[in-house]
Amino acid sequence: MNHEWLFQLFTWNCYQLFGNTSLIMIKLLLTSIIAISIFKTTQLLTKSNSAALWGTLLVLAAIADRVMMRPFLFTLMFLPYFILQLHRYEKDDKRNLWELPFLTLIWINLHAGGLLAPPLVFAFALGETIQAAFSKRLGDEVPKAINTKRIYHLWVVGFLCTIACMITPYGIETLTFPLSHLGMGSILQYTQEWLPFLDPRLDGIISQILARTLLALLLISYFINRKSVRISHLLLTIITALMLLKGKRFTSHFVIANLPILFFNLKILARRIPITPGAGYLHSWGNLIVVGMLSLLALRHGVPSTIGGDLAGSPGLGSVHIVKPAAVDMLDKYDIHGKVFNELGVGSYFLFKRWPRDKVFIDGRTPVYGDTFFLDYIDALRHPKNFETLDKKYNFDYLVFNSYQAWPLRHMHRYFWYNPDWKLIFANQDGIIYLRNTPKHHDLIEKLELKIHPLIEEMKRKGEIGTQKITDIKK
Repeated sequence: MNHEWLFQLFTWNCYQLFGNTSLIMIKLLLTSIIAISIFKTTQLLTKSNSAALWGTLLVLAAIADRVMMRPFLFTLMFLPYFILQLHRYEKDDKRNLWELPFLTLIWINLHAGGLLAPPLVFAFALGETIQAAFSKRLGDEVPKAINTKRIYHLWVVGFLCTIACMITPYGIETLTFPLSHLGMGSILQYTQEWLPFLDPRLDGIISQILARTLLALLLISYFINRKSVRISHLLLTIITALMLLKGKRFTSHFVIANLPILFFNLKILARRIPITPGAGYLHSWGNLIVVGMLSLLALRHGVPSTIGGDLAGSPGLGSVHIVKPAAVDMLDKYDIHGKVFNELGVGSYFLFKRWPRDKVFIDGRTPVYGDTFFLDYIDALRHPKNFETLDKKYNFDYLVFNSYQAWPLRHMHRYFWYNPDWKLIFANQDGIIYLRNTPKHHDLIEKLELKIHPLIEEMKRKGEIGTQKITDIKK
């Protein structure tokens, strides 16, 4: 189920017509829309430009490691825009939401994140329905709900967004996609994006620290501001918090939806701080200068993504670091073709360079391949016997691996190195290639075979190499 087909069609044509620069500018545009939507939402809820300014900066810092030219970037763009429009509708008697179903139709065909559209609208519809019931019973003790007619319109728009989600090549199956994905246990277990929100391996990642801090402060702020809490805000928090249970990739969604609400819940405390008119101007100019400088640094150098100092790709201008394996280019240079076993991280570039003559074994669109196939791939990297089972099924001609992930797989590389069926013909920081030792490859092997394997030499240096018998390595 290739639910991102429209994204692929759109970006491929942009690349074909205008090159890589067009993709960079699209990324800048989408990031700008995210920033503007967050700024306007926070400004709307708090009536404070300072809160809007800092809220936007914090959101961009929290999502910086997710700002890549991938389909979910459109979800990160549509999500804050939908939330802005819903908050505006809640505040403005003249505003309507009839554009949202049409935007949902585009969103769902760009990325399955479009399935968020109906829950977002229904959160406000249900929230305002409950708010209206509370208002009748408690009067001025709780915030006033919007009028009945506008609540009815929210429910209608929610159902229209649901219908829009089914206008895809896959019809009603699109609605069940999240359920089928939850059943893909191997993909969820072995893909870094799906690590649990509180997994200790994420403790040093800044986006996760910000999201966890936001969650804690949000709970406190709901308590502090309990008499003014809108039910729609609370439901929005519950929906996005539940998404955190599925995996860390949803921390961006959680921060985008809830940071403006946090500022709204805390605005009463901010009002208690007296500021003279003159100090207010200094405060505003100070905010602009500091945020401006931080933003320029982020655009130029990127945003810190870990406590250790690793950087996420810059959120607007420039590209995130792209792995462009020279190993794949080498295959073209020597006209090496056939059936390939490739590591997942090489798959996208391999697909770009080699299709249609050579088909990729696997790439990053793991749900398209399914859980069973993905588990076969994972098992093949775990043990030589599993790889041999897969090799008997597909009869590979050559193998392509990443270098930056080679050390964790060093025992598999040891197996290939000492197995006479495979010959190492390329190994450096750009990738690793093994060619099957068959008569048709004899001349190439004579020309390209490497006599030293850098990983094996490192294993020897660390004292990890024992026997060199292939029968023992397979055990």
